[in-house]
Amino acid sequence: MKKILVITVLLLSLNSCKKKYNTYTVENSTKFSVKIAAFDRYHYIGDENKFLVNDNVHRIDSISIEPNSKYIVNKRIGEDNEPGRFFKTDEVDSVIIYFDTKKIIYSLYYTKRNINFISNFIENCDRSTGCDFIYTITQEDYDNAESIK
Repeated sequence: MKKILVITVLLLSLNSCKKKYNTYTVENSTKFSVKIAAFDRYHYIGDENKFLVNDNVHRIDSISIEPNSKYIVNKRIGEDNEPGRFFKTDEVDSVIIYFDTKKIIYSLYYTKRNINFISNFIENCDRSTGCDFIYTITQEDYDNAESIK
């Protein structure tokens, strides 16, 4: 009996130490390569739809996703959580999405489909292990993007 109790306590202890993660996925469902450049808005230009793009200025991160593929990041949650969803920091509030350097989307803080708003993700949660969040870049996004001049 004592042996069963010790084994039970050990198993419960190991289970409670299990790390919990949220998974953030960006799906590129287009036939174009996508590059997402992440910025903070301190270098936002007064023009309603543009901000300063300069490698020397607060570009925080960037990710690339091939056509019809995914970019997936697991982030630890709980007391020792990791910041930034799929970017390396929480300071990102604006992004530029490039489609094969042919088209571009300026996704600023206030835009409807801003990739930083968790409400724009499909969410599937199991509170015991973490949540899966999926954001899909669609053909409609490409169609609505501006041509690069």
